[in-house]
Amino acid sequence: MKTKLLFCLIAGCYCLPGQAQSGAEVVSFSKFPEETRLVLKTVFRMKEPVARRMFLVDSLLYIWDEGNSGDYVFYRYSSAGQKLSGGLIEAGQGYGQIAGAMSAGVIQKNKIWVHDVVLDKLVTAELLKNKAGKDSAVLKEYRLPRFFYSVQLATGNRLLGAGAQLTPSKVEELDLVSGKDMELYGAFDKEPAGVPFGSWKHAQEGFLFLKPAGEKMVLASRFSDRIEIFDLATQTSKLIKGPENFDFAFEPFQTAGVDVSVRTDKTRFAFSNGAVTDGFIYLLYSGKQHETDRPNDNETIYVYSWDGKPVKKLNLDRPVMCFTVSDDDTVLYAYDRKAGVVMSVTIH
Repeated sequence: MKTKLLFCLIAGCYCLPGQAQSGAEVVSFSKFPEETRLVLKTVFRMKEPVARRMFLVDSLLYIWDEGNSGDYVFYRYSSAGQKLSGGLIEAGQGYGQIAGAMSAGVIQKNKIWVHDVVLDKLVTAELLKNKAGKDSAVLKEYRLPRFFYSVQLATGNRLLGAGAQLTPSKVEELDLVSGKDMELYGAFDKEPAGVPFGSWKHAQEGFLFLKPAGEKMVLASRFSDRIEIFDLATQTSKLIKGPENFDFAFEPFQTAGVDVSVRTDKTRFAFSNGAVTDGFIYLLYSGKQHETDRPNDNETIYVYSWDGKPVKKLNLDRPVMCFTVSDDDTVLYAYDRKAGVVMSVTIH
């Protein structure tokens, strides 16, 4: 499995026809207008599973298990810490199972989806009530035409994918059922002299988040403190750089005939996780050198509006692995991996 995953991270050589939209509006800033310190309070202990991400749906927390260490990819808890029986979407290599989760989410409040980076597929579990009033999950599996680093599932069986290595755009939209390509979003700046396009694009990989209302998405860079917000209707975008405005640091490298990038002693991590509501974009920020221990456990959250304005910087009292925010932007839940606890705090 590890060999397959390594190959996927450096492969994905497929070229789409057509041209991606270009001409992003670029905005730079050096300081958030507001800065707040938050003290997290323990809600319940949760040593297992280890949460890669959390999603709050009404009063339930959906926990995505990092590394598929258990029998399932997703587990459910009440917001007070009561675990619901059973899990959702089995770990494995069969139909409707996941071998290596890379992206995951909840859509329309009752459909859980997981992207399998090892088997290049996406699995959904739609929760329906049976005659006894209990949840039953209807599983569906969709094969993806190419490797993606980060994906989001949109309504109408549309998939938004970022990180396919040699496609000309930052994000591609395709029909999940047919696998047919639909739209391209975001053109790259011209690669520096002597740097192959594949290496240039690979260095700029990031995490994709879709606004719940569905009309916008944001791509948060892993190795530069910049985000790009895309309007799916107008196919325009806004690139926001700052507050430190550090650039990508890498060296081009070729392996098995594929151009990729490798980190250097100047490479820094930027965004490691995030959550979005219809009101705001919340991104967990690192800023650490790439050789730092636990680069995914961080105590700073950057908040942006969907029109690209920096809103505030949230300073947590401890590092967290992941977090989620209520739909009304009032309560934040976070997971402390070291302590094995889920915590919460009022943010507005």
